Amino acid sequence: MSRSEPAIGDWVLARETGVTDAGRRRALGVLAATSLVLLMAGAAIQGGAWDRGWMLALAAGQAPWPVQMVWSCLTVAGFGWSCLIVLLAADRRDGTLVALMGPVLVLTGGLSYSLKQWLATLRPAGSDIGASLAVIGERIQGLGSTPSGHALAAAATSGLLVFWFASSPRLRGACWAIALAGAGVAISRVMVGAHWPSDVLVGMATGLGIVLLVMVLAPIGPFAAALGRLAQASATARGQRWVAALELLSVAGLLITPTGYPLGWPMEVALTLLGVGSAWRRWQRTRQTAEVAQGEVGKGPAP
Repeated sequence: MSRSEPAIGDWVLARETGVTDAGRRRALGVLAATSLVLLMAGAAIQGGAWDRGWMLALAAGQAPWPVQMVWSCLTVAGFGWSCLIVLLAADRRDGTLVALMGPVLVLTGGLSYSLKQWLATLRPAGSDIGASLAVIGERIQGLGSTPSGHALAAAATSGLLVFWFASSPRLRGACWAIALAGAGVAISRVMVGAHWPSDVLVGMATGLGIVLLVMVLAPIGPFAAALGRLAQASATARGQRWVAALELLSVAGLLITPTGYPLGWPMEVALTLLGVGSAWRRWQRTRQTAEVAQGEVGKGPAP
């Protein structure tokens, strides 16, 4: 890796922010322990009395519409397009987060689909307690309940953002809010009647496990070099224009994809504004950078 490439390994090790290797190992250890506990809890209650009991306790009563709107907004935030909008907007234009989110999102989508097909568990609304559930939004039935794809994506997104913001002393205070937001998105899948509690626990465990895997591999040899090249390419003016285009594509994807949650429209509006605003600011910065560069060239060498 050349000296001009972003130091992906250095960022993950947080050498420039004063965090020691021991601190990084503790953070990865906490992430691994949390993922393991969630996975064990989900496996322990799946299909059992606690799973059914918690499902009925949380999703059996008809909530007032403002409460339904809150849960609908949170669940809309867990769609793949939504997570992509948030991650791209959080990028600091140095390419590092763009590079790290690539493998995270690929693994998230692949594992979510594969596990759903392999486990083939029945959705709550299609089970024998389905008639007792006050489903918010679309009544999803059939197989493919485990894991919750929304919970998996939310955990992966919030986990990556926590690592990202923790690298900046000014932004570390936002980490708890990000973690709580991710948990809220995951819990919303039970509250709207779309997933069992065990689905959410397994999904969160898988999402955090994906972040853990990427963070462990990020400083290592060929993987670090590949991430460095991707970061370097996306940090250029041309790369930033491509990132801006991806932000607009993500907004379009969110708007044309039926969410099944009409009351979640405030979140769709907020994410649209975030994505379009971030893309516009990114494009403006590339133009300003290009104008400055042209001005410097026009001045020529000093006499």
